[in-house]
Amino acid sequence: MILRFVGNAGGRYELIYNDGVNTATGGFRICGTYNIHVDPGPNVLCQMQKYGWKIRNTDIVITSHYHIDHVNDVNLFAEARKGITLICPLSMLDYKNTPITEYHRKRINIVIGKVNETWKNRGISITFTKTKHTEDGFGFILNMDDKTIGYTSDTAYFSELKEIYKHVDVLIINTMALNHNYKHLNVYEGGEIGKGIKKVIFYHISKHIIKNWKSISEKLKNKYNVEPILAMPGLELKI
Repeated sequence: MILRFVGNAGGRYELIYNDGVNTATGGFRICGTYNIHVDPGPNVLCQMQKYGWKIRNTDIVITSHYHIDHVNDVNLFAEARKGITLICPLSMLDYKNTPITEYHRKRINIVIGKVNETWKNRGISITFTKTKHTEDGFGFILNMDDKTIGYTSDTAYFSELKEIYKHVDVLIINTMALNHNYKHLNVYEGGEIGKGIKKVIFYHISKHIIKNWKSISEKLKNKYNVEPILAMPGLELKI
């Protein structure tokens, strides 16, 4: 199985500005028995073409919640390949300004993800996990090809997070801030959640985290005993 990071950033500022720092939106891909694209924010197509990855090679798209940096390019996948599966929260379909057009809905299979429920298909299971954010949504724990991957999505810190993800092989943590940030984890809360997990990937980051990563990673290693991996556009990880 391979993880491919189409982008690495999130939030309003990183969505619009770059400031010479290597940040991009667009989500990430989990590639194995199924090719899965998670949270396709803006610039998916350009980013994937840049790294030679094919949007048509997508079986499942997961959108964790209805914010522009997580859903903006979702219709591209329905355009590229008829019959893909979209897994999303109910709020993605309830709003009058839903990001999924009427035309593209007819081209895809839609699965509603509900917290504490599990969706299964041949060779894959996805359990939807609790978040505390400004929008209804979910994180997930995915089992495929004898590997278990956790994804926190956007969430504030709460005490159950460490227990939810403690058995995963790889944890992708959305950590937008160095310190406190409204309804998002900071990097040190991410370190606390990631204790004891083999691979901990810091994703949905800001330019401030990239600029200070050397000192941040040292603190994470020393205080939380994790080997942190910084998500960057184009990063491929075999797991």
